[in-house]
Amino acid sequence: MASDHLRSAVSPGGLEELNRAILESALDCIITMDASDIVREWNPAAERTFGYARADAVGRELAELIIPPELRERHRRGLAHYLQTGEGPVLGRRIEITGLHADGRRLLVELAITAIRLAGAPVFTAYLRDITERVRAERRRDAQYAIASLLAKARSIEEAGPPVIETIAQSGNWIYGALWLLDINDG
Repeated sequence: MASDHLRSAVSPGGLEELNRAILESALDCIITMDASDIVREWNPAAERTFGYARADAVGRELAELIIPPELRERHRRGLAHYLQTGEGPVLGRRIEITGLHADGRRLLVELAITAIRLAGAPVFTAYLRDITERVRAERRRDAQYAIASLLAKARSIEEAGPPVIETIAQSGNWIYGALWLLDINDG
């Protein structure tokens, strides 16, 4: 019974419905663009992650939607290079990169891109997931470990203080950190 249902879903008439259901239920963002960098598909996960409704994203240039301004030219050069040579250094690999939400927030995303040809023209599909919280948690864990190691090795708070402050400042992307010690013997 279930196999009959699946067989009818993958019949020529049901294949489009099956593909749409997979696209809409995917946990990861699935974004398809053409050789002109125009978005052709934008699934619900992309809507949630980047803050643009499908109707607002499809038909627009991908670079202007989710790529930070300082990375847009590199994206465009990479696309042009692929169209000229058929080579792309990020195709078929997973990379971590910064994405841009509709409200201007920056997101850390894991990105994988595939390229196929449809009717002789290249079509690119990007699979993305927001890894911002995971990366923050990893950085916090690494900072906590580094601080615990520094404290365990130090003979005094005076010795541990500066490297601990430096570690905290670096992990928080602070420009400046300071340590003030109170001398209880100083009247």
